[in-house]
Amino acid sequence: MNSVPERRPDWVKPDGSRIDTLRTRALEVATELVATRGPDHVNVRDIAELLQTGPSSLYYYFKSKDALLAEVAAEGFRSLEAKVRASRADPQRPPISACGGAYLRFIRENQMLYKVMYSERILANFEGAQAAEHRACETFVRLIADDADAPEAEEGALALWAFGRGVAALAIASETTDPGSGRDLTRKLVRGLEALMGRQIRYQPEGASEP
Repeated sequence: MNSVPERRPDWVKPDGSRIDTLRTRALEVATELVATRGPDHVNVRDIAELLQTGPSSLYYYFKSKDALLAEVAAEGFRSLEAKVRASRADPQRPPISACGGAYLRFIRENQMLYKVMYSERILANFEGAQAAEHRACETFVRLIADDADAPEAEEGALALWAFGRGVAALAIASETTDPGSGRDLTRKLVRGLEALMGRQIRYQPEGASEP
């Protein structure tokens, strides 16, 4: 099984930097507002005001608020895919540990973005978001399965992807009723998975030391 070649969006230069357009700036502002306010409190008018332009200019690129959030979701999946790829830079680390750790860290540290990424309304109605999610999942599974000896590695990777979605959903729900509890819940669930699988899948926020 061959690794998935990396796809570069049209608005990203070969060096990884973005082409500066109203569209890309709107996506950046929308992503920031999602992180700080939550997706339910993001609207096109506020984004236009922050960009010092009119809402009609943004509607040229995005037909609705949901269309804008769908692009934010697709960007989120591309970012997740890039982080999973980067996690394989250390050849000494087991693939499932590296990729699994990168995945769990991403969803824990980007809770509101992740909420948009897995909005049923967005995924059901926007093919671009669906395609980006499928590609991120495919990359995740292949990067683990390609370098693993066990024949069930692909199934294990798929199970871990599904587990990660569940962890994020539970952590977000926990934070809603008990702020600050999501991190502890995530650690408990990951350690439980380690016990079940007999593997080391470390969730560790960037810059944090081992407990």
